[in-house]
Amino acid sequence: LGSLGTRGRGAMLRPGLRKIDPGIQSILKRKAVVYATCAQGHSMQPGSRQWSIASLLRSKLSNSCGICSKDLVSDRKLECTVCGFYLCSACDRKGLFRGYYSLGSIAAPTARQLLQEPSWIAYKAQRYLAAAGKPGGPLSLDVWQGKLAVRLYGDLGQDLPCKEELVRQFRQHSDTGDGSTSLNLTEDQFRALLSEMLAAHSFMYHL
Repeated sequence: LGSLGTRGRGAMLRPGLRKIDPGIQSILKRKAVVYATCAQGHSMQPGSRQWSIASLLRSKLSNSCGICSKDLVSDRKLECTVCGFYLCSACDRKGLFRGYYSLGSIAAPTARQLLQEPSWIAYKAQRYLAAAGKPGGPLSLDVWQGKLAVRLYGDLGQDLPCKEELVRQFRQHSDTGDGSTSLNLTEDQFRALLSEMLAAHSFMYHL
């Protein structure tokens, strides 16, 4: 699978889906057929092993994997030509087979795995922010309540809490460090909120 393009991988998964009850195919497709995307949600393509001046400028002279920070001089597996995001072979396989690329449903076992890999939680946080139209943050309370929380709770298979609980969550993580709270969440603050929700989801799995 390592040498196939991202769409080629999806094609290999589809034949098996045809043998499954049509009633659950749509759910499985949302979770199983995923393509490699950068942290901003752009489709990624197989990368060249040769570094060009243009690619170096796009990546701000970075030559490391966007997930594990591995040096990619000899192994640049996938690249986003839009924002200069790169992935190594190992992280590409993990993103594909563990479903980390997807912003679809997050099962409790997957949440447990993510909690052991903070770099992938950071990736997920960036993906959710980008999908909500706030790439890199900050995240406002209105966007959290009206868009991002709706999607995130849906992906966790949970009912959306009341407005007061969503506000409490937001304010809990918007502490500026001087006793006051901000009207926005930074990317790091949202990542902490996401980690908390994944931990709660994982805990419920064991009850």
